[in-house]
Amino acid sequence: MSDLCGFVVALLIFAIPIWFIMLIISLVKRKKVKLLLVLLLSDFVLIIMFTIIGTYSWSKTEEFQQVLLEREEQKSKESKEEIVVAETIDEQASIEIVESVETKTELVEEDNTIEEVKIETTEIYSEVEVVNAEIELTEEEYKNQCREIYYDDIFSDELTLGEKVKIHVFIAEKYRYSFSDIMGIIVEDITKQYNLLKECIGACAMHEETKDDTIPSYFGKQFYLMFSEDSEFTIDNYKTGQRFVVYGEVIQTYNGPFVLPKYIEEEE
Repeated sequence: MSDLCGFVVALLIFAIPIWFIMLIISLVKRKKVKLLLVLLLSDFVLIIMFTIIGTYSWSKTEEFQQVLLEREEQKSKESKEEIVVAETIDEQASIEIVESVETKTELVEEDNTIEEVKIETTEIYSEVEVVNAEIELTEEEYKNQCREIYYDDIFSDELTLGEKVKIHVFIAEKYRYSFSDIMGIIVEDITKQYNLLKECIGACAMHEETKDDTIPSYFGKQFYLMFSEDSEFTIDNYKTGQRFVVYGEVIQTYNGPFVLPKYIEEEE
């Protein structure tokens, strides 16, 4: 039935151009066209009617049911593929989240390890400081470690920062200063490190070639004896013109140099 309806619809569609041509010829020859218009309209109505009948008839056939079944299977297959893709994406996202969590955990563990190392290092330094305090040198041991130097040694490149020295000195001047005094040579970092008082002695060192003379020579440039708040020394205990033997540490080698006394003895 559906095939027959299809054949009829095809013939009716083929007839439409023929009716149009005849209609145009009739208009040109001024003939009546009412019949042709009725036939043309009837053609359209029949096309619609046979199309509906043919479609309805075809929908009842096994072929139509097979087409519907194939379409449903295709949709079901596409839906399953979409579900698989979504599950794959979710799985990848879960893996990335797990990896991210593991990475963050490793970073936290590394940070904790670093903090533990810092704590252990701090404890080691603290232990070293305690050990150093416990093994502080006696006065005799300290003096034996001091290198005896003279005027030329103080102002040479051989003077080493942190070196323990023994110097025969002549007190030339006494100073009380601010950080901007003494030509700006007082360094604030050193002042904090050694807890220095804002006072010092400008001293002159003995010339080595005159050490055996009755009156040794101290003529020349000055260097500075600095005093710490942690020691008993202060410039008020000394007068200009006095001579002493100083045992101490070099705390700055330029613009001075600076020596921090540990022991001060009167010159014999």
